[in-house]
Order: sequence, then C-alpha cells, then structure tokens
Amino acid sequence: MKPAIFLDRDGVINENRSDYVKIWDEYIFFPNIFEPLKRLAKTEYVIVIISNQSPIGRGLVQQKIIENINTRMKTEIERQGGRVDAIYFCPHKPSDNCNC
Repeated sequence: MKPAIFLDRDGVINENRSDYVKIWDEYIFFPNIFEPLKRLAKTEYVIVIISNQSPIGRGLVQQKIIENINTRMKTEIERQGGRVDAIYFCPHKPSDNCNC
C-alpha cells in the first residue's frame, strides 16, 4: 500500500466559482499551482484529485462535460510536469445525503 495525497479540485487547483465550473472556458488554474504539483509528482505519493460536482445533480451540467473538464485538467497538469493518478468526484446535490 502506498501513501496518497488527496487534493480538492475547485479552490485548490483552480479558481472556485459561485456558479460552478460548467465548461472548460470557465476553468482557470491558479497561477502558481504547477510548480507544487510538479514537486509532488517526484514523490512516492499517489496523487488523487477529488471534487464535489453538485451541478450534475442539480441538472446544470452533464456528467460527461465534467469528465471532459477533468481530462483536460489532467492533461495540462501532466504537460506542466505534474502527475495525477486518479480523479474522483461526487455528482450529488448536498440534499441527496450520499455516501460519496
């Protein structure tokens, strides 16, 4: 078993939006995020990005669009020398009381 680090997506890697990131054009990386991610990539840690994506459950965006945004995010992180081993998100509304 390897140690892991879990990073929240919105508000840690990219700017959080009160109206949610619903398309790639709304996704804005924090300006200085790539250097720390590059340093993390050189460690033994499994790097996992997690995120609450309630706009899916709210009917504001389709899950496949969020998956596409996550794929593009991962591609750019890797292009900048970082690494992402897994991405998980919860698609439910807070009122769903899910187990995610």
